[in-house]
Amino acid sequence: MCLKKEKIFISRSTLNIPGTSSDKIMSRRNGEEHAEECNGPGHFVTLLNLLKECLLCHRWKQSGKILSSLCLYPSAEYEKGMPGRELIWKCGIEMLYHHPDATYEDISQFHSKRCQLDAKVSPYKRLLDHAFYLLSEQKVKEAYGVIKMKATIGKLQQVYPRTSKQAEYEKHTLQNVWKDLVSAYTGVVAYMLWYQTGAENSADTKQEVEKFWETAVLHLGQMTDKPGVWDVFITKHLELLCSKDQMEEAVELARKYCDTNPENPNAHKYLYHQMKSNGADTSSLIEILKDIINRLPSDELVLEYVDLLRQESKHCHKDYLPPLFNLLDYACWREELKPWQALADRLCSIHLKKSRLGVKVMKSCWKQRQGWWGDYHFDTLHASQIAKRDKLLAVQKATVATFLLNPDCGFVWEVTKYFSRHKKRKCLKRLEKAKEAHQFQHIAD
Repeated sequence: MCLKKEKIFISRSTLNIPGTSSDKIMSRRNGEEHAEECNGPGHFVTLLNLLKECLLCHRWKQSGKILSSLCLYPSAEYEKGMPGRELIWKCGIEMLYHHPDATYEDISQFHSKRCQLDAKVSPYKRLLDHAFYLLSEQKVKEAYGVIKMKATIGKLQQVYPRTSKQAEYEKHTLQNVWKDLVSAYTGVVAYMLWYQTGAENSADTKQEVEKFWETAVLHLGQMTDKPGVWDVFITKHLELLCSKDQMEEAVELARKYCDTNPENPNAHKYLYHQMKSNGADTSSLIEILKDIINRLPSDELVLEYVDLLRQESKHCHKDYLPPLFNLLDYACWREELKPWQALADRLCSIHLKKSRLGVKVMKSCWKQRQGWWGDYHFDTLHASQIAKRDKLLAVQKATVATFLLNPDCGFVWEVTKYFSRHKKRKCLKRLEKAKEAHQFQHIAD
């Protein structure tokens, strides 16, 4: 299928669209009078409605015929503010992506001619759209060739020409943003080629792999100092640096990204993981994790934070108990073993060591939740079901309930009853130790 420039005039009967009149919008006749007939604004809107109907019904061939007719209208028709100026090229791309007879050449031609449909579309944006299509078709090398056009602005404007109105419009738009995005995605595509070529593990491709690595690092590095969420680019850049064992450069890159985007939680995570891989000291990791969990109290890094605090003897209970309670406030951790096990171990340690400060911190955390945690986490009706489904989880939750509620509460009683009936001696022994340790609360009070 090819979008030719010949004048093709269609009718509803030609399209075979059910439920429409057989009146001809345009007819196949020779002569220049067709242009006058197809230039009416009513016909233009009608064609747009027909195009919408065909797209919704996935009639791709009929959509192509309508689009060909719409392309015959002069540009002035699109300047009247009528619906469809931007939708024309979007519908055209959607149709070509699904048309059974569409070829790569058709889509490339449409991308190059798209400026005639919407003069306000940046050439960089059109280039990205074209590259994304090629990537979706697994044509990585072709996409790399297309996206590299941005290196020469003159060449880019020849392939994707601009009108005078577009040049004026670009002065008042985020043209530099699109330019930066093209540069960044050039690095992403180069990264993909580096990964694919490197996977071949051939001596003949070693020089080519090195070239793709350098290109990717060069272009991805341009986004480091720019404010914004560039996670997709930063992660690839970090991977490239780590592949060459440039760990210090990777840490510095993550730090710059974190400083430039302090409100992005992922930026702090990247810095933490890079510092951890680079063997940073525990105190530095704790400081970063503390900042992360203040922003994301439900993140799984809370568990690493608690483990690191436990390794540092100078930290007390008020540092690691509140993060665990905050973590378990979220439904996603309600049935997870690790946070319950961590909290149960901390509470047991507090009572066995007879720490009055620890008990005080525990009661302070519990006071904020005693009105809803009981029904939320320690529902008596579901206690036996939890024990049946996951005995380790049931033991940890019952241990926590022993300290927060009391050893005779309904949840603990049901779990103990289930373990007794099924002769789970190890589970019962753990609960007995928790009950014995609970007696310290009476002394602390």
